Amino acid sequence: MMVGLTLTLGRIFDTDGDSASINNLIKNCINDVEVFSKENLRIRKLKQSGFSVEWIDSYIDKPYEPRAKDFHMLKSKIAKYRRIYEDYHHPIRNKIFAHVDKEYVGRKSELWEAAKSANMVEMLNFLEDLKVTLQMTYDNGRQPELGGHEFDEEWFSKDILALFERVKNA
Repeated sequence: MMVGLTLTLGRIFDTDGDSASINNLIKNCINDVEVFSKENLRIRKLKQSGFSVEWIDSYIDKPYEPRAKDFHMLKSKIAKYRRIYEDYHHPIRNKIFAHVDKEYVGRKSELWEAAKSANMVEMLNFLEDLKVTLQMTYDNGRQPELGGHEFDEEWFSKDILALFERVKNA
């Protein structure tokens, strides 16, 4: 499980311009900010509910229409967690899982011990908060401000147990 999590965090925080990363997600939000316009929100809401809805005109006046600067403000929060990834989890990815650095073959516990000081739950909560924030901005025209959304540990536990069960029965 730690292998998958470490590799997934590597993909999320990848700074390669061609990767599908959190960097590129925010960059696309900035470059294609018109996707979040009230008019595009109207189109999405009408597609979701049918052809004509009486409430759409009064509804569409209320949502926030984000600007590029709203998404730029999220970049500093992302940078904080990218630094945590790079300081604690990237060395594990590179020296243990991806490249197996001979120097660390017998010293893996050093890297794992260092990684314990990086609060993984805090990082996962940040990623969940960012996901919900962007989803609410896109789906409902909410201002893209992080709101402290946290991942549902019970749901994750059930999901992981279901995954183990599928693997066991495969």
